[in-house]
Amino acid sequence: MLAALAVAAAAASVFVSAYLTDSAHGENHFSVGRNDIEIQETFAPAPDVNPGQVTVKHVTVKNVEGTECYTRVRVRFTCGDMLSYVDIDYNTTDWVYNSGEDCYYYRDSLKEGEETKPLFTKVTVKPGVTQEQIDEVGDFDVIVHADSIQKGNAKDYLQAWASRQA
Repeated sequence: MLAALAVAAAAASVFVSAYLTDSAHGENHFSVGRNDIEIQETFAPAPDVNPGQVTVKHVTVKNVEGTECYTRVRVRFTCGDMLSYVDIDYNTTDWVYNSGEDCYYYRDSLKEGEETKPLFTKVTVKPGVTQEQIDEVGDFDVIVHADSIQKGNAKDYLQAWASRQA
């Protein structure tokens, strides 16, 4: 009789345990958005650099694939003194310069396939530069580097880039 009570008690505990437990399973799939940008450039170098000379250099950025994004550009020279010798016609209507980060932010977001307005269209050797100064500097490159960040829920370029700092 004691054995029968033990078996009945064990069966009852399994039933109560099964009655008081539950389980569920769920999966959530997240797709990571991406954006792919390219620097678009038209460059017509002159054979020689002379004072007052204008060189055509159109620089834009294109969102070639992916989600809507904001972009920023940094411009560098292989010779650090070049800003003393050249002027660049930066577009400050569509681009905003941030001196703390030394880069230009495009005001508008770019949907896939869209391209910015040019950051600049020409590089001009300042008229007061002497041929001796030009010869001293020699050949130089204008280096353009672009970054992008997904627009997401950002209301403007400032908020989008600030989210990267957070």
